[in-house]
Amino acid sequence: AGTAGGGEAAASAGSTDAGKRSGSSASSATAGGARGVALSVGMPGATVRGTVRLEGAVPAPKDIAIGGRDSATCGKSLPDESLLVAANKGVENAVITLPDLKGPRPGAVTVKVDQVGCRYVPHVQVAGVGSKMELVNSDPVMHNVHGYLGAATIFNLAMPLKNQKIPKDLAKPGVVKLRCDVHNWMSGYVVTVDHPYAVVSDANGAFAIPGVPPGGHRVVVWHERLGEKTGTVQVAGTGDAVIDFGLAPR
Repeated sequence: AGTAGGGEAAASAGSTDAGKRSGSSASSATAGGARGVALSVGMPGATVRGTVRLEGAVPAPKDIAIGGRDSATCGKSLPDESLLVAANKGVENAVITLPDLKGPRPGAVTVKVDQVGCRYVPHVQVAGVGSKMELVNSDPVMHNVHGYLGAATIFNLAMPLKNQKIPKDLAKPGVVKLRCDVHNWMSGYVVTVDHPYAVVSDANGAFAIPGVPPGGHRVVVWHERLGEKTGTVQVAGTGDAVIDFGLAPR
């Protein structure tokens, strides 16, 4: 087991009922890095686990009013997925990494980003450098996937056909931000890393990163609306080392 510091005082990483939470969940995890699936799964070593929680009052759930163009497919409103908070104040879709541990490069996989009902599904996922991202349009309307790495455009693709698929290489580490130039409320993220120690928090804000070697390690949590926070965790041998994070609204 280990001890934690920097984020919050560590306790345990148990989960609570996610049935009542602010916002609405994205679809279930897909192989290669959607929520709850660490890239280091199966690696020997200790497990760094914890929970990402919202500090302060939980905002009321809200929908994004859309209407107008393509309403037969998109509907009149969609849930705002930019901040999903569980009954235990756990924050879904936070990305947790141990960036100073390089370890073996994660295997290249194909991660799928689908466009369903004018949403990107899953909303957030992680992938290793060298992986492919398969963009899919499951809607019978035109989408335009605009991908950014930082402020720079890395691709800008029209997808006018239902069931159209376009593969893209994830060649560099960083946060790939997805936007649709046709439907401006659509957003999604693929966080690309050059190490296997990365995971997306689950519906209760819980996370687990296995395969961590002994020592003191920096842990970074990133969230699209709540920003970034850093902590440290001490890992001794095998077992669990626990670190929890509290993120305040910005």
